[in-house]
Amino acid sequence: MKTLKNAFVFVMVLALLVGNAALAFAEGPSGSASATAQGLEETVTVTVEVEDGVITAVTAETDKEEATVGQQALTQIPEAILAANSVKVDGVTGATFSSEAIIQNVQLALDYYQKHK
Repeated sequence: MKTLKNAFVFVMVLALLVGNAALAFAEGPSGSASATAQGLEETVTVTVEVEDGVITAVTAETDKEEATVGQQALTQIPEAILAANSVKVDGVTGATFSSEAIIQNVQLALDYYQKHK
């Protein structure tokens, strides 16, 4: 049963990464982008702000009020990305899929920013 749940989460993360993200950046060397997608138990929105090529803010939010497995990732991953100014950060133990979804969506936003700045 756990393997089936993990497989389902993996498929949902792939769906999130392949095309369900909505990105929009302001023009210029600074801007912000948001990516929103349906996760396993909630909708997750990641927002990235960039100023002169430096990541200045990353937020991850969910539409769920009650705690889920990925709640720790919603705060720890954005903090780690800000500290490193990179998406090359470790995931949160026990929230692997949520961590990867946040990291991948931040990367999508940064890629979009690079193409449209």
